Amino acid sequence: VYISLEHHWNIRYPGGNEKQAFPGRTFLDHFAAMAKQQGDFDWHIAFHPHPEDLFDPRFWEDESAIDDFDTPRITFRNLDVLAKYLQQQTVQFQGKTRRVILSEQGFHTPDGPDGENVQAAAYCLAWQIVKRNSAIDAFILHRHVDHRHEGGLRLGLWSRKPESVATPDRQKQIYDCFRDADTDQWKSTFRFALPILGKDNWEE
Repeated sequence: VYISLEHHWNIRYPGGNEKQAFPGRTFLDHFAAMAKQQGDFDWHIAFHPHPEDLFDPRFWEDESAIDDFDTPRITFRNLDVLAKYLQQQTVQFQGKTRRVILSEQGFHTPDGPDGENVQAAAYCLAWQIVKRNSAIDAFILHRHVDHRHEGGLRLGLWSRKPESVATPDRQKQIYDCFRDADTDQWKSTFRFALPILGKDNWEE
């Protein structure tokens, strides 16, 4: 059983009132305590570490994602906070840390000539972060094709045909990164992203 939470951690989604939305941490603490009182079981987390601004894939600049349990949001920038949080005895199950899958998150393609580069660089960095985090079992990218009815977001590996809802049109740069991420080709395919991130190598 996976509890699905998105990036609002110590703040609630501002589009809903207190009866429609809640901070993820508040809910998780309450749920964990209630489960222990009434009969704990092996639940885990399906997390969505979207960027702070869904229309800006540059999550490495997220100001509300800090390295602290009191962070307003958990995005890819501070994803380790979630893993550390789940290591607490109050949240564990029979001494074992809860597991995490990233079950829905993507990166918007901003307007402008560098939009596809920035989208693809965000994926490259996110993949590196996930690869180094042993608490995460899956990274499910949303989505494969841009979708007409997603509030203007263009999250796809493919653009869509202009008159369609989600008919693939053209592969974007992120497509090659997604294809090569877990192969021997990843370093050469990801190389373009380092200057965008202001880094010299992936160990940084």
